[in-house]
Amino acid sequence: MASEPKTLVMLLDQSEALKLIREQIGTTTTTSQSEPKTAVGVIPGAKKPPAKPLKPRPIWREHQLIGDSIMGRLASYLGHKVPYNREIHSKQLGLITHGQTTGRLIGTLHSANSPPLAPKVIVMIGTNDIAHDTPIGKAISNMKRILAFLSKRCKEVVVLTLPPVPAMEASFENLSKFNTFIKENSVLEHKNIKVVDMAVIFGASTETVKLDLFEKTFKGSNKKDLIHWNQDGIKQVLDALKKVI
Repeated sequence: MASEPKTLVMLLDQSEALKLIREQIGTTTTTSQSEPKTAVGVIPGAKKPPAKPLKPRPIWREHQLIGDSIMGRLASYLGHKVPYNREIHSKQLGLITHGQTTGRLIGTLHSANSPPLAPKVIVMIGTNDIAHDTPIGKAISNMKRILAFLSKRCKEVVVLTLPPVPAMEASFENLSKFNTFIKENSVLEHKNIKVVDMAVIFGASTETVKLDLFEKTFKGSNKKDLIHWNQDGIKQVLDALKKVI
């Protein structure tokens, strides 16, 4: 039929016209794969908001708790969860790490990735040094460095002496030397340090140690503990701390 070729020409002409229009306004019939996709509600080129800074933890009465598993259990009693850190194979929260020694704490404090430090702190560290036979001179030297570091950076440092842990009876002599350094030297060298003597609560020797303030066994097993405070022991420690902070 004579009219059919005219219809085809008209359709081709319309297609060419649409193509020319698209080229003039800078669009194509398909989306380029190189064009970045923008999420709905996001302004192109906008900067991501800065990450929220970490806060010192755990905190009790404006003081950050620092130490090993003994302080970890104290934190748990106060309602803080101390999670397991797979990278270090131990429970950790802030500057509390289960199994922590004075040497390890020094390393953490000086690390570029060290957890934030509060203006006021409560620290008890050294039990694992005594338990694992760290030379007492080295343990005292480490403690001196820890206290100097904290004293320089914190407004107030409350230091707990080590309690006479029943499970470490054979190491009581070294424990006594360690505590003597804390009581006699730390306060003299640093004006912003307060000392809370655990001997007043738990006893000062093998003859006077109060076994009823320690956990008899580890939770969920029959393994002997006598290292960590039970709830009665924790309550007495908190009462003693309330008198100085």
